[in-house]
Amino acid sequence: DRTYKIINRVEELHLKNMEHFEAWQEQWNQFDAKEEEITLRRHDSMQEISNLTKQNLRKNKSRKSHKSHSKPHRTDIKNLMKTWIGPALPEDGPDQEFARGLLQCYRTGLVLPYLYAKKLTQCMLRYLQNEADSMNELMIPEDGRATVVGDTHGQLGDVLKILEITGMPSETNYIIFNGDMVDRGPNGPEVLLLVYALKLAYKDYFFINRGNHELKRMNIKYSFQEQVVSKYNSELFKLFIETFNWLPYTSLLDEKILVLHGGLFEYDDVTLDELRLLERDINPPNRKKAATREEYLIDNILWSDPDPTLKGWVSNDRGSGIRFGSNTTKNFCKHNGLDVVVRSHELEQEGYKVHFHKRLITIFSASNYSGKSHNMGAVVIFHHGTNYKEPEFVQYRIDGDKTKEEIGKNCMQDVLRQLYTLVFDNRHNLATRFSDVCNEDGFVSLDDFCGILQGVLDINLNMDLLLPYLASPNEDGLINYAYFLSCFTISVDKKFKSIMIHKVTSLVCDKIIENFANIEEVFANYDANNDGKLQYNELYEALKNLDIGLSDLQLYDFVASIDTDGDGSVSFEEFSQRFRVGFLEARLRADESQKWMFVAIRKIYKEIRKFGSFEAAFGLFDKDHDKRVTYREFSRVLKKYFGGDNLEPEQRKTIFQYIDTNGSGIISFREFRDAFRITDSKSDSWQREVIHRIFNAIRKSHNHLRNIFYEMDADGSGTIDFEEFKAALTAMNVLLEFPMDDRHIKQLYDTIDTTNDGLIQYEEFLKSFQIRYKKR
Repeated sequence: DRTYKIINRVEELHLKNMEHFEAWQEQWNQFDAKEEEITLRRHDSMQEISNLTKQNLRKNKSRKSHKSHSKPHRTDIKNLMKTWIGPALPEDGPDQEFARGLLQCYRTGLVLPYLYAKKLTQCMLRYLQNEADSMNELMIPEDGRATVVGDTHGQLGDVLKILEITGMPSETNYIIFNGDMVDRGPNGPEVLLLVYALKLAYKDYFFINRGNHELKRMNIKYSFQEQVVSKYNSELFKLFIETFNWLPYTSLLDEKILVLHGGLFEYDDVTLDELRLLERDINPPNRKKAATREEYLIDNILWSDPDPTLKGWVSNDRGSGIRFGSNTTKNFCKHNGLDVVVRSHELEQEGYKVHFHKRLITIFSASNYSGKSHNMGAVVIFHHGTNYKEPEFVQYRIDGDKTKEEIGKNCMQDVLRQLYTLVFDNRHNLATRFSDVCNEDGFVSLDDFCGILQGVLDINLNMDLLLPYLASPNEDGLINYAYFLSCFTISVDKKFKSIMIHKVTSLVCDKIIENFANIEEVFANYDANNDGKLQYNELYEALKNLDIGLSDLQLYDFVASIDTDGDGSVSFEEFSQRFRVGFLEARLRADESQKWMFVAIRKIYKEIRKFGSFEAAFGLFDKDHDKRVTYREFSRVLKKYFGGDNLEPEQRKTIFQYIDTNGSGIISFREFRDAFRITDSKSDSWQREVIHRIFNAIRKSHNHLRNIFYEMDADGSGTIDFEEFKAALTAMNVLLEFPMDDRHIKQLYDTIDTTNDGLIQYEEFLKSFQIRYKKR
């Protein structure tokens, strides 16, 4: 069992030989950037879902509140205030005593009560709206210094260590936090509240810039929203987002040092005065949605990265910002009279890096970043009157309780999680490309396998590192691509698996029966060379031409699941096993005179399910236990247990002949099972793969669905009712070429509502959809 959660070969292959550690770290950096790019690309469709959900809820004006059913609020405010042993928050906002006291409380693991957290954040919002500017401007005093802190990403231990290094802010000790204070790390709310308290208590000496993770779309994806709601509530999260939209973008030190989070610009004539006038109170759009020069400038500030291979600039692989080179940096500094630009935004193993003849510095302050990198953290200190191109760097590492080996294992597991997700999401494109180069047995060469995988996934893959976790070439160095792709599925909680299957089955079979009279005709039409088997691409193209209403991925799932032996082709036996019942039902539905048989077969199947297995049901018919059922045995049991007493003898005979596919006059267990297999909820039949397409849409949008559910869940109970669930899932149909109707959504809801109280625990639901890699 090989999943991204249980990777048994990690220690065997790599942990005993740590020379691979850096290679895994580099691969993790690649996947991390790719995941950010995917997050940005999906944002617009997710925003559409959110807007449609609100519209759907407004339409249902009769919706009743479920507060009477709700659990207690996540934060018991009164009790927390009674037990709070930290400093009192002054009426007019935090002072220096409160800031120092909060710092000590966080050192001991205390949690700031909700009322204080809310009041502190409201004070910060008022300050930003009434007193702050888009650019912080400060002059380092004589005998003074200014420390720039890079990304801290919710790692409270690093922030506490940094304040040990710097000391508290003062008239000779300026501190600038350069964005990305939240997300990824476990203590985003604590880091942000402490930084806000320091800013309000030391307004003239402590400064904050906005980073690309002070953005709602990033907070939804990278855990900050989830942390705030679990520790406080969704109202505080909304308040935090308001403050983010008012944060300054840049800081200017001594008119010679510009500090910004990401990097420089795609325009050659950007001035400091232009940066001073950038609009705040906005949620910056994705780069593709930017419409004005100002929006592009903000995008560049938050997202851009240096590239030593460039002189000018190109678009950024992250999906926002640009990559800029030495000439862009030199010209910007010269044009604005700057000595150096300080930015953050990128992990550096030493915690800092100097670029482009000392004109650009990257500073990164989250050590052992995200528990998956064994990097140093660092801060950069500029002393008044010194050469600002040669500042002081202070490095540190917060080791915590994780060894380098444990960090390495976390890194490897996250790389494989993201790799498996990318393979699953691109499986149709991969199958198409593999089928173009495979041999007649469905095998591809190792070179083709690696090249296609890297090209389709659009990421630089270290195949020497990753291949042992993906596929094992045979003795000829070839890989069975169909088998490889079949190993990737969505692992869905069992209680969700049996919903919505019959509708999908019926629709597809109805479409096919319109074009062909019987299953033999279908197969013969597709089998152009009469070799008795269908290649994936042949069957895929043929079904696509039928216009049966399935997406490319759904069609691929359909074709792949018919291939039960995983040999890369579909035999007539495999084909007929999947379709025989569906064809019969489609014909019966189309023929008024035969509807009795459709009803009878459905009733028999419902009764069979009560036995728990085909074996148990077959045993009821097979009274003499000879593993075969005669017509007499069949007719007697059908009349007694399966509603057959309402059928005429000829009708019972017709059903018997339908099950007896070889016309032997005897029903074997295999014939009995196969007659009803396509609707068996325990089989891995193709329609389940189609349903997985819906589950996959839920998986891809689960962070945004969580955001929607949080907004609905005003009382913090962790539950939503059916109308709220339906509003969100109906809106999600914009992602599906095979949409869900109200009945399917109700079936799904009823399956999740295990307590039958009309409410569901949405966190449990959202965490049920994961990609699994498992060799069959």
